[in-house]
Amino acid sequence: RKSDVALVQLLGVPKDVKLPVARIGSSSELRAGEWCIALGSPLHLQDTVTAGIISSTTRSCSEIGMENKLYEFIQTDAAINQGNSGGPLVNLNGEVIGINTAKLGGQHVSGISFAIPIDSAWQVIRQLKRYRNVKRPYIGMRFYAKQPSGSGARPGRRNVAGSDGVRVLEVTPGSPADKAGLVEGDTIVSFDGRMVYRNRDILERLGYEYGRS
Repeated sequence: RKSDVALVQLLGVPKDVKLPVARIGSSSELRAGEWCIALGSPLHLQDTVTAGIISSTTRSCSEIGMENKLYEFIQTDAAINQGNSGGPLVNLNGEVIGINTAKLGGQHVSGISFAIPIDSAWQVIRQLKRYRNVKRPYIGMRFYAKQPSGSGARPGRRNVAGSDGVRVLEVTPGSPADKAGLVEGDTIVSFDGRMVYRNRDILERLGYEYGRS
């Protein structure tokens, strides 16, 4: 439910029947301004295609009032209406880069629609295939991205990549973060062997794989 993604198993399909499938692309390589196409059946209008551009590749859940979701959305101005949910958002190569899921409501609001990034959806799909449910890793801390230091910052405060990393706000007692020695006020400049610039860097690298040290 938190991912808004389901996996459907087809039974009784003859082995010699080859079902049509879509090519899967990558949402991590998207850039704002790229063209995209939304497919679906909005308002019961079958096989509708709308085109637009990628407006943002990292629209956070909190920005659009969906606090219960665990990833960032792709924002597009391709028209997505009721009935489009679950349809693919594809690039000009015909590769699926997202799953259409919602639009920003309101009488005077148009051209603001959202899709689940296919990279996030694929992690959920792998979990559903393996476990039939979704198991998510747990760190046990709250953090936020620090703003890069200005020209008047004291020398040595920024890491070598020019980022101030993320600041640890709170650590849950007994959590993996606590056992690892993290405390409130710490600054994380790298995670999983790569530099950290924003919250998303940690969340994406954490992904849905658990049990790693």
